[in-house]
Amino acid sequence: MLIAHLFLKEKTDKKKWVGILFLIVGVLFLTTNGEFFRLTLTQSLYGNMLIVTACLFWGIDNSLSRFLSQKEDIILIAALKCLAGGTILLLLSWALRLEFQISLSVFPYLTSVGAFSIGFSILFFLLGLREIGAMKTGVIFSTSSLFGAVFAFLMLRENFSSNQLIAGFVMLSGVYTLYKR
Repeated sequence: MLIAHLFLKEKTDKKKWVGILFLIVGVLFLTTNGEFFRLTLTQSLYGNMLIVTACLFWGIDNSLSRFLSQKEDIILIAALKCLAGGTILLLLSWALRLEFQISLSVFPYLTSVGAFSIGFSILFFLLGLREIGAMKTGVIFSTSSLFGAVFAFLMLRENFSSNQLIAGFVMLSGVYTLYKR
């Protein structure tokens, strides 16, 4: 969002900033369950820094992909992004001499996750970029944390509190505020 605003010069009005604020507050409460007193700077610091770094690269990718989304053949662009990313990761794992053992029983799962989760996610994201721009797309994409929490509750039986439910509604209110006329 900030990259799109500062470097791509995407503008927004006060009402949309309110929607963005709702989404940010919702994400904060969703991911912490509102238990800010339990947060420490050193708790899971390495893992948290990896996620923050991933989000930084994701934000750069989102903003730069805005230019790619203006091209005609968006399916080819999505496929090339996946192919290039996968190739670089394979080469990096080889260069770092990381073990690369995948059992055949996991291969169908990896293929379906790659095709549906990664492939469709990138394709729909690029289409969204084309339609509404990098800032709105990036902000709305933050609802992925809500979907992740819901699926973790449904599939993995992780806890989902009333605070997180309220945070989800705050996030959805933020999306509504972005598009309310």
